[in-house]
Amino acid sequence: MIPSTLAGWTTVILLGLVSHALGQGLTSVAVGRAPVGLVALVILAQPPFSALFAWGVLGEAMTALQMAGGAIILAAVLLSRPSTASPTIRVRPSERARR
Repeated sequence: MIPSTLAGWTTVILLGLVSHALGQGLTSVAVGRAPVGLVALVILAQPPFSALFAWGVLGEAMTALQMAGGAIILAAVLLSRPSTASPTIRVRPSERARR
């Protein structure tokens, strides 16, 4: 599977630059700008959705163990979402000055 032509090596290098370097760079930017909870959920959801994409688009089959792992990850993502009914703590302006 090692490329033997210049075109093959160019493809490998471009795949590395685009998918890894650009993808990781954008993830780093998102970590600094988006809410931490959202970034964590998106990062945790990437593997199962990548597997579903590979199955639907590329026809790659998943084993039962892989499906179970994806289900566990998705369940953890759903359980880790903050509830919308959680009480909001409000700080009075006078208390902010003391902190």
